[in-house]
Amino acid sequence: MRALLSALLLASLFVSSPASATPSAGPKNTLTVNPIGLLLGGLSLEYERAASPGMSWYIGPSYWGLSFSGGSLDGWGLEKYDLSGGLRLFPGGRSPGGFYIGPTASVGVATVSSPSSSSSATTWSLGAGLGYTWLVGDVFDISLGLGAAYMEAEAEVEGRTEGSSGIWPSLRFAIGPAF
Repeated sequence: MRALLSALLLASLFVSSPASATPSAGPKNTLTVNPIGLLLGGLSLEYERAASPGMSWYIGPSYWGLSFSGGSLDGWGLEKYDLSGGLRLFPGGRSPGGFYIGPTASVGVATVSSPSSSSSATTWSLGAGLGYTWLVGDVFDISLGLGAAYMEAEAEVEGRTEGSSGIWPSLRFAIGPAF
């Protein structure tokens, strides 16, 4: 993890160099949603803003709701609300479009419910990702990415600890307007 953070810091020095900063005439903002998440019971929104030609920041809420029926998980459910944010560094200097790399973080609340009880816990994650954003006609954003994050999301329900903690892969697929 320390090596990954060191690499991100080194990359940010090159990306944010004033000598490489050239003005971009394209959009400075995007507002995206994860369409696959909608199919799986979740909603993820994200607002991204170019802070300079080589860097953008983003923030967005998400919700996931799952319920299980049948088998050993019959009557169990999970609801999770969180707020994510981070930076994206663009070596090509055309933020918010092109290849990016950067850190990400989130904090939220998850509720695990069983047929007879429920319990809530604070969740958080810290990680990094890379990807590519296409700005189609400077009015539409299509973005794909992957990364990894350490996630802590555990709650005590019926004497059992449910959830997970550890390093997990993260995938990004987002579409929406660019302006």
